[in-house]
Amino acid sequence: MRFEIPLVELLVRTWRLRAPELPAGPVVWCCWHGDLPAAFRLLRDVRPMALVSASRDGMRWSPLFERAGWKVANGSCGGRAAAARHLLRHLRAGGSAGMALDGPRGPARVERPGTRWLAEKSGRPAVLLEFKYSRALTLRTWDSMRIPLPLSEIECSWSYL
Repeated sequence: MRFEIPLVELLVRTWRLRAPELPAGPVVWCCWHGDLPAAFRLLRDVRPMALVSASRDGMRWSPLFERAGWKVANGSCGGRAAAARHLLRHLRAGGSAGMALDGPRGPARVERPGTRWLAEKSGRPAVLLEFKYSRALTLRTWDSMRIPLPLSEIECSWSYL
């Protein structure tokens, strides 16, 4: 994906985002897996440590996050437990974390326990980000990932878990 990163960065810059003020301080950010591109756009300046799965698709996200200045907790470096401990240390040190609420394999839009566990253990709030798109391409993937088209408007809302 390395050759695609500049194209993705250019596309992301065209999206027009409307969002209420986000909670300040260390937070466990989460969204549905299918909304990862919009969450990346919303949080690009917040730069939480992202939990990235060890899957081939997950590994395609790592260079994009790293190039944007985010830290990555990779599920392949010692497994999921090691990545979770890495995120927990980061949260306890005052950083924020970001992850998909429905995990790396789903089922789509069904909450997995990792986000709440991380929030409880770290003492940080978990915030669910949700998105509505003016125009988006829905991929035929397990998570029905939505890729906003160029110049799309994205409306964000959030709530505490």
